[in-house]
Amino acid sequence: MLNTHQQIRLFQIGEICFSLFVALLFFAGLNNTQVFLLAYELGKKAGDMAVLALSLTLVPGMLKRLQWFTPITRFLSPIRRHLGITTYLLALSHYLLVTLLSNLLVGTIIGQLNSFVLAGATALLFFTPLFITSNDYSVRLLRRNWAKLQKLIYVATIFVFLHLLFLVSTWALLAGTVLLAEVISHLSAWAHRHQAVQAPSV
Repeated sequence: MLNTHQQIRLFQIGEICFSLFVALLFFAGLNNTQVFLLAYELGKKAGDMAVLALSLTLVPGMLKRLQWFTPITRFLSPIRRHLGITTYLLALSHYLLVTLLSNLLVGTIIGQLNSFVLAGATALLFFTPLFITSNDYSVRLLRRNWAKLQKLIYVATIFVFLHLLFLVSTWALLAGTVLLAEVISHLSAWAHRHQAVQAPSV
């Protein structure tokens, strides 16, 4: 069984290798139709995996607010930051291999813009500052503002759901379920705080 440090090290190695692979696939796809078709299919799968990684990233916070301390919470909490980084890398790969690569080959980007693409691009935009600040240096530099900045993940998740809503897929259902669970967990946490304030002192 790997300890937390080893798990994080594996994540870091995987993130670097995956990023290099996607970069290679992107540039190769510009000059080879067969590689482009492969890149396109892998890009779609990366989008699916990004939704799954995002859901796993949000699970520890939801369970904590619901006061459900399970083995899942203990397992996911230490690697939560790297799950978030993985979410961004998968989402960025999805955009690069499915949208940008296709548009570059067609020769236009403006003609491909629609609500579906804009919702996904907006989600990626909100994920970007979260990715940039997912490190210990940013935590020390931003202090309390770091936690406030991380709340952008909820805005990004809404746009992920809007992006998937156009597909009417299982992944859209998963994203919607995650959003609903987030709302319920926040309402539960608010109710507990309210009860604590209202409780008479002994």
